[in-house]
Amino acid sequence: MASSVNIPEFQETSLVILANNEAFSGSYDELEVWRSPGPGQPFQEITGETWSSARLPAAGEDEPPVAVAGPLVNVVGQRLSVIARNGDFSQIDFDFVGSGAVPLRDIALQITSQSGGRLHSYVDFNQQLVVESTVAGASAYLQILSTSAAVFLGLPTELPDSEAFGKERRIALQSGVSQYTFVDQLGSPTSSYKTRFRNSISGITSEFSLPFTGTQAIGISPSNLVTGFLSLVGNDGRPMAYIEVSVRSTFRGQLVEGKLIAGGDLVDSTNAEGYVEFELVRGQPYTLGIAGTNIVKDFTAPTDSSLTSFSLLDPAYSETTDYFAVRVPNIPTLARGSI
Repeated sequence: MASSVNIPEFQETSLVILANNEAFSGSYDELEVWRSPGPGQPFQEITGETWSSARLPAAGEDEPPVAVAGPLVNVVGQRLSVIARNGDFSQIDFDFVGSGAVPLRDIALQITSQSGGRLHSYVDFNQQLVVESTVAGASAYLQILSTSAAVFLGLPTELPDSEAFGKERRIALQSGVSQYTFVDQLGSPTSSYKTRFRNSISGITSEFSLPFTGTQAIGISPSNLVTGFLSLVGNDGRPMAYIEVSVRSTFRGQLVEGKLIAGGDLVDSTNAEGYVEFELVRGQPYTLGIAGTNIVKDFTAPTDSSLTSFSLLDPAYSETTDYFAVRVPNIPTLARGSI
């Protein structure tokens, strides 16, 4: 039996992910997306090797090729309640029938048959009852509500363990493509995200990106934004990690899409690979500064829409003829003389 139910607030969130070709070409071929539901809560990957269903318990194994009967359980006459999403969210209540204690597999069959095609249940090799959604991907959702039947059946009843999400396939990286879109159908206003590269053959992964929010104001449409990146190495050729880099844009009263571009510093640090990037407004003049040096560089973010990323050190976007402009402060001094 299904009924409507109040569920946590979810909202479809579209992420525009910029990936620098120089950072992944030849080393990685996939992009992982991770989500945290709110401040202080852990990140979990919402992509995977393939599309997958929402499954509980999270440690439940795949369905065995030969059905497992499982132990005898006595939940006849008790109710199990589950929230599932199959197009729409609904609460599904299961009232188990039978006589006395029955094999766990019989309960799994009743869950499958009473769900109206929304859920599938089985007993895995560890004699554990497993419940999973019949839809896979980012739209799949499952939550076990707290009932006595859930406790007897060994299902989790407290958040976050009682909640599961389906997974999308990891994003395939393409040479020459540096902008990717990922739609999180079960995001929330408090969700934050991070990404990292993966080599699907070796399993080697890069460092995570800095966390970002899908709902944070971009203000300017993605077509008017471009990613500027920088890689630093030391005299020994090794990456220079955790070096502060700043990009400053002075206030010039420019309007983009009817919005005023205000000045201020964008400050970040290079990661363990000596890499850092900034999202910039096309056509806006900026000044690059690198901590520990007295060199700065004036440049203008490219307006060519075919470019989704560019090197902050590329002389093609410099506003000066020199690769770097060394700033000498204009400090008035007194002429030396004698009395």
